[in-house]
Amino acid sequence: MSVYLHAFETGSNARAGIGRRFEFRNRIRPHNSMGVTPDMCHEQNRIKAA
Repeated sequence: MSVYLHAFETGSNARAGIGRRFEFRNRIRPHNSMGVTPDMCHEQNRIKAA
């Protein structure tokens, strides 16, 4: 889904669509170079720093 090319009908629709995009980018989509999601990467770094 590309929020950049989508004309949302209402602000609520835009908020929901953009929220889904952020969820995908930040939690679901693997990092291309690492093979893990950003959340997994941050958690690994947090554990290493502790």
